[in-house]
Amino acid sequence: MNTLTEMVLNEADRLLPLSERGERLELPTAQVILRRMVNDAVKGSHPAQREFLKMASAAEDEKLSAQVSMLEAMVDYRQNAQAEIERCKLMALDPPDLVPHPDNIEICWQTGEVTITGPVSPDEAKKLDHWRSERTAFEGELDELTNELEKADDAASIAFIEQHIEEAKGSLEMIDRIINSIVNQKAVSGG
Repeated sequence: MNTLTEMVLNEADRLLPLSERGERLELPTAQVILRRMVNDAVKGSHPAQREFLKMASAAEDEKLSAQVSMLEAMVDYRQNAQAEIERCKLMALDPPDLVPHPDNIEICWQTGEVTITGPVSPDEAKKLDHWRSERTAFEGELDELTNELEKADDAASIAFIEQHIEEAKGSLEMIDRIINSIVNQKAVSGG
């Protein structure tokens, strides 16, 4: 049996047909109601203006609270991770494989923005290790092909090796794109 909360949330998410500037859309009920409230507010309805500003203020407060919570969590995580690395160094132990690594967590103290410049999960870290290993293998293959090309003396061999060199370069470019997508900066809270 659905609770009243579940029913309200289901209705808020239910798609309603809407025509806007001759275009047929389907939007969630809550968004349709919000658009109508905004339209009424823009047309001068004081109750709609007050309600919209109250909702906008609450949304901003919620967003700021979430950003502050994320910032605090990331600061704590980074400090604890750095302390654990230092503890391991003092005890001559191998440091733990931390993901994200504290060195990859950048905090802008002016804006409160946190970005991670590396893998953010163990799964991403495994993928990154895999693709870096693949990259190393293709670099080795490219070196071997280049050496073979220098030794080749007939046109057919040269053409064959050059084709494989281009394929290896293409594979390296693809792998670089994959690696960059994993290590690309990820904003985890905005300022």
